[in-house]
Amino acid sequence: MNVRKMLVAVDYSPCSKNAVEYAVFLASKFGARVDLIHAWDRPYYAREHEIVLGKDTGSPKTLTQVLEDTALEEMKAFMASIEVPEGVEVHHRVCSGHVATVVLEVVGKDGYDVLVTGTHGRTGFKHMLLGSVAERLVRLSPIPVITVPPPDAQKAS
Repeated sequence: MNVRKMLVAVDYSPCSKNAVEYAVFLASKFGARVDLIHAWDRPYYAREHEIVLGKDTGSPKTLTQVLEDTALEEMKAFMASIEVPEGVEVHHRVCSGHVATVVLEVVGKDGYDVLVTGTHGRTGFKHMLLGSVAERLVRLSPIPVITVPPPDAQKAS
């Protein structure tokens, strides 16, 4: 198997950081490029043009603009927290939409060889209540998926 491009789904959590560190390690061995993707979604009940923030400040923004700006700022901070070995190319993007759906669309059209995602380690009621993006990615991805468990101190029960 030739691994040239890896996609890592991130939510900026310690579990995501662990997954990125693993992907970067693998990329250094394969000579692969690593792309990080974060998907955000506005609440379903918030209509785009009805919620405008900062109307009185002279620079109003829609809720979608605020969410996108925040996601970009958080991505920059997340990227700054990651150590990337020399020779490993890391890129990032933020997208709007349901996380698993967006990630699978990008995987399908951008020619990735491997998808990497962290897991939060939730079980039982928490898993049922919160769902699992990682589980959905594993079931529906057309490419191999590497799931990286949380660091021991971060495991949820």
